[in-house]
Amino acid sequence: MRRILMIILVAGFISASCGDDATTSSGSTSTPAGSTTTAEVTTTQESTTTAEATTTTTTEPTTTTAPPPGAYQVDAIETCVIGSTPGSQVNVRSGPGSGFDIVASLAEDATGVHTTGWAMEDSGGGVWRQITLGQETPWVFSAFLTQGACTLGTPTDYCSNEAACTDVPNVRTGLGIAYDVVATLPRNAANVAGTGATTQDDHGRTWVQVRYQGDVGWVAGWLLTAEPCSPTTCVPPALPWLITAGGVGPIAVGGSIGDLDYLTGLTWNWQEPGAEDCLWAGTPSMDLYLQADEGTVVDGIWVEDPAAAITAAGIRVGDTRNELNTTYGAAIVDVTSDGYAGIAVWVDLNGNGTADMIAIFDGPGLGRPIESIRVPAILKEGGCL
Repeated sequence: MRRILMIILVAGFISASCGDDATTSSGSTSTPAGSTTTAEVTTTQESTTTAEATTTTTTEPTTTTAPPPGAYQVDAIETCVIGSTPGSQVNVRSGPGSGFDIVASLAEDATGVHTTGWAMEDSGGGVWRQITLGQETPWVFSAFLTQGACTLGTPTDYCSNEAACTDVPNVRTGLGIAYDVVATLPRNAANVAGTGATTQDDHGRTWVQVRYQGDVGWVAGWLLTAEPCSPTTCVPPALPWLITAGGVGPIAVGGSIGDLDYLTGLTWNWQEPGAEDCLWAGTPSMDLYLQADEGTVVDGIWVEDPAAAITAAGIRVGDTRNELNTTYGAAIVDVTSDGYAGIAVWVDLNGNGTADMIAIFDGPGLGRPIESIRVPAILKEGGCL
């Protein structure tokens, strides 16, 4: 019987060692004696998209395998998998390095992964953590495990809360902006399925693991409210909105056009006047127009309503060119034709040496009023270019 069990165990290890994979370390540990050498790519992930057995919970055995020379002690904690490519799996290896055999894998949303308290660096300086897997103690690249305790609770649905109106509720592969965004929750999101896993980042802030549109990832917990909850309605700031180098009031250049109704409290009528996927929008209540070159995010904003927006220095549509010169003389980068018998004055709002706003006048002369203000400073007429 013992011989049969050993044969099964060895066969399982061999079958799990197939497939390509990549590691976040800058180098790989040399293959130990008796293991199979495979070609591996040094990129950004120690994960594999091959179909392998997944483990979502591990148990702590009564004894642990002695760590290899060079290992050092750390806290033995319960962790969750973070940072894995959506739909892929994290490799579990026989030793602390990408040159060791793959013996199993962890799912992208694995929770309850117990670390033994041993860690080790590979030849490239990447840190690996020893975990318990059944009665074995294999190794996982530490970038894919939470660095603190991961709380496993009852799966709960969430809504975006008011904080998400000013802080984008991204779904990330890990805790913080260093990790990839796999999806973005609507500002009025509801019924967002939590897995039950929560953890804290290095600043002590709570993150929540969710499933959204087929992806699994982490959302800043301060942007979510657990059910029972209702979708949030974002209340826009009072008019006139502030014109900045990056947008007008709640409308940010690069922001999703799907969020605009909730951020501004206005209804935007989108049209396709030019090329496919080139969208242009106005709102009935004011002369404020938007452009989306790729049909997904705001690329340009122009204001033709004196009551709609104002710069931090107090300039708005209707002010004269003389007033603009007096206020922004040192920040004016260029004065040229707008191509329609008018004058375009290019202004550097944030002092970085590059124009980020244009004031358009219907002709020369210091007494001419501003007809429109545009951010960023790009002239686009008649649809997207």
